[in-house]
Amino acid sequence: MTNLDTSTPGLLKPTVTAAAMISQATGTAIGNFGENGGSLSLLFDGTTNAGVAGSAVTNSATSGKYFGKTYSGGQSVSKARVYGRNDAGYLNSGTGETVTIELCWKDGAAPNSTASDVTVAGSVSFTEVDTTNMQEITSNTTAPHDHWVLRFSRTGTANAMFAVEGEFYGLPTTNNLSVSSVAFTAATEPTRMKALFRVKEVDTAVAGTDYTFECSRDGGATYTTMALTELYTSASPTAGMRVVEAAETDVSGQPSGTSPRWRFKTLNNKMVELHDAYFYWD
Repeated sequence: MTNLDTSTPGLLKPTVTAAAMISQATGTAIGNFGENGGSLSLLFDGTTNAGVAGSAVTNSATSGKYFGKTYSGGQSVSKARVYGRNDAGYLNSGTGETVTIELCWKDGAAPNSTASDVTVAGSVSFTEVDTTNMQEITSNTTAPHDHWVLRFSRTGTANAMFAVEGEFYGLPTTNNLSVSSVAFTAATEPTRMKALFRVKEVDTAVAGTDYTFECSRDGGATYTTMALTELYTSASPTAGMRVVEAAETDVSGQPSGTSPRWRFKTLNNKMVELHDAYFYWD
């Protein structure tokens, strides 16, 4: 077995590698943070725990303050993290005010001076505290975009806003799964095999291209790929479940054996779940 997620009993699905942070050296810093102290470069220097000397400062406006990155050729972002000052959070007015941070994107020209022309992909609102108070914002899109920014707004009377670091994360990666059954016992040496199984194609997938089903009569030492036909997608209560037929397959050319076994693989980093399989031989 390779890359099998065992978190759900009875369900065979690929593992997922968590989204990695996009290198802080990638892209060009943009925004109006740093206009009242510090610089945009401080927001992408890898330091997440800092006071005023390690922060970028912007003025007292209640909205329209932002920073982010321009990525040449576009970049997909699954989430972002932002860190405030370790001794003052995000505002200089003490605790209690409400801060909202929005993860936004734009294509084409860079955002305008207040980032009023961006599209919001996610947001978080919280009550200001005088700590780093890391915030994570999840994106609602996996599409690549030219510019990604964190746009800030607040309530109350603060006359300065701070940030220490911003981080953007790429997309999580679905790993390719390989999982096989136990070896069954056949009364006589099989010459033909077929199967019927149900999958849930979480990602758009094509049978035979993005996932395969194979059969063996010698306990898994030799496998033959089976031709797959997607028969239909079931309705409620198992909506979205695809019923797939693995055509009758000649295994007479395989080495001798009476230990039938099947193997299911996912390809092209697609999330496809195997829910059950019916395996036949004669």
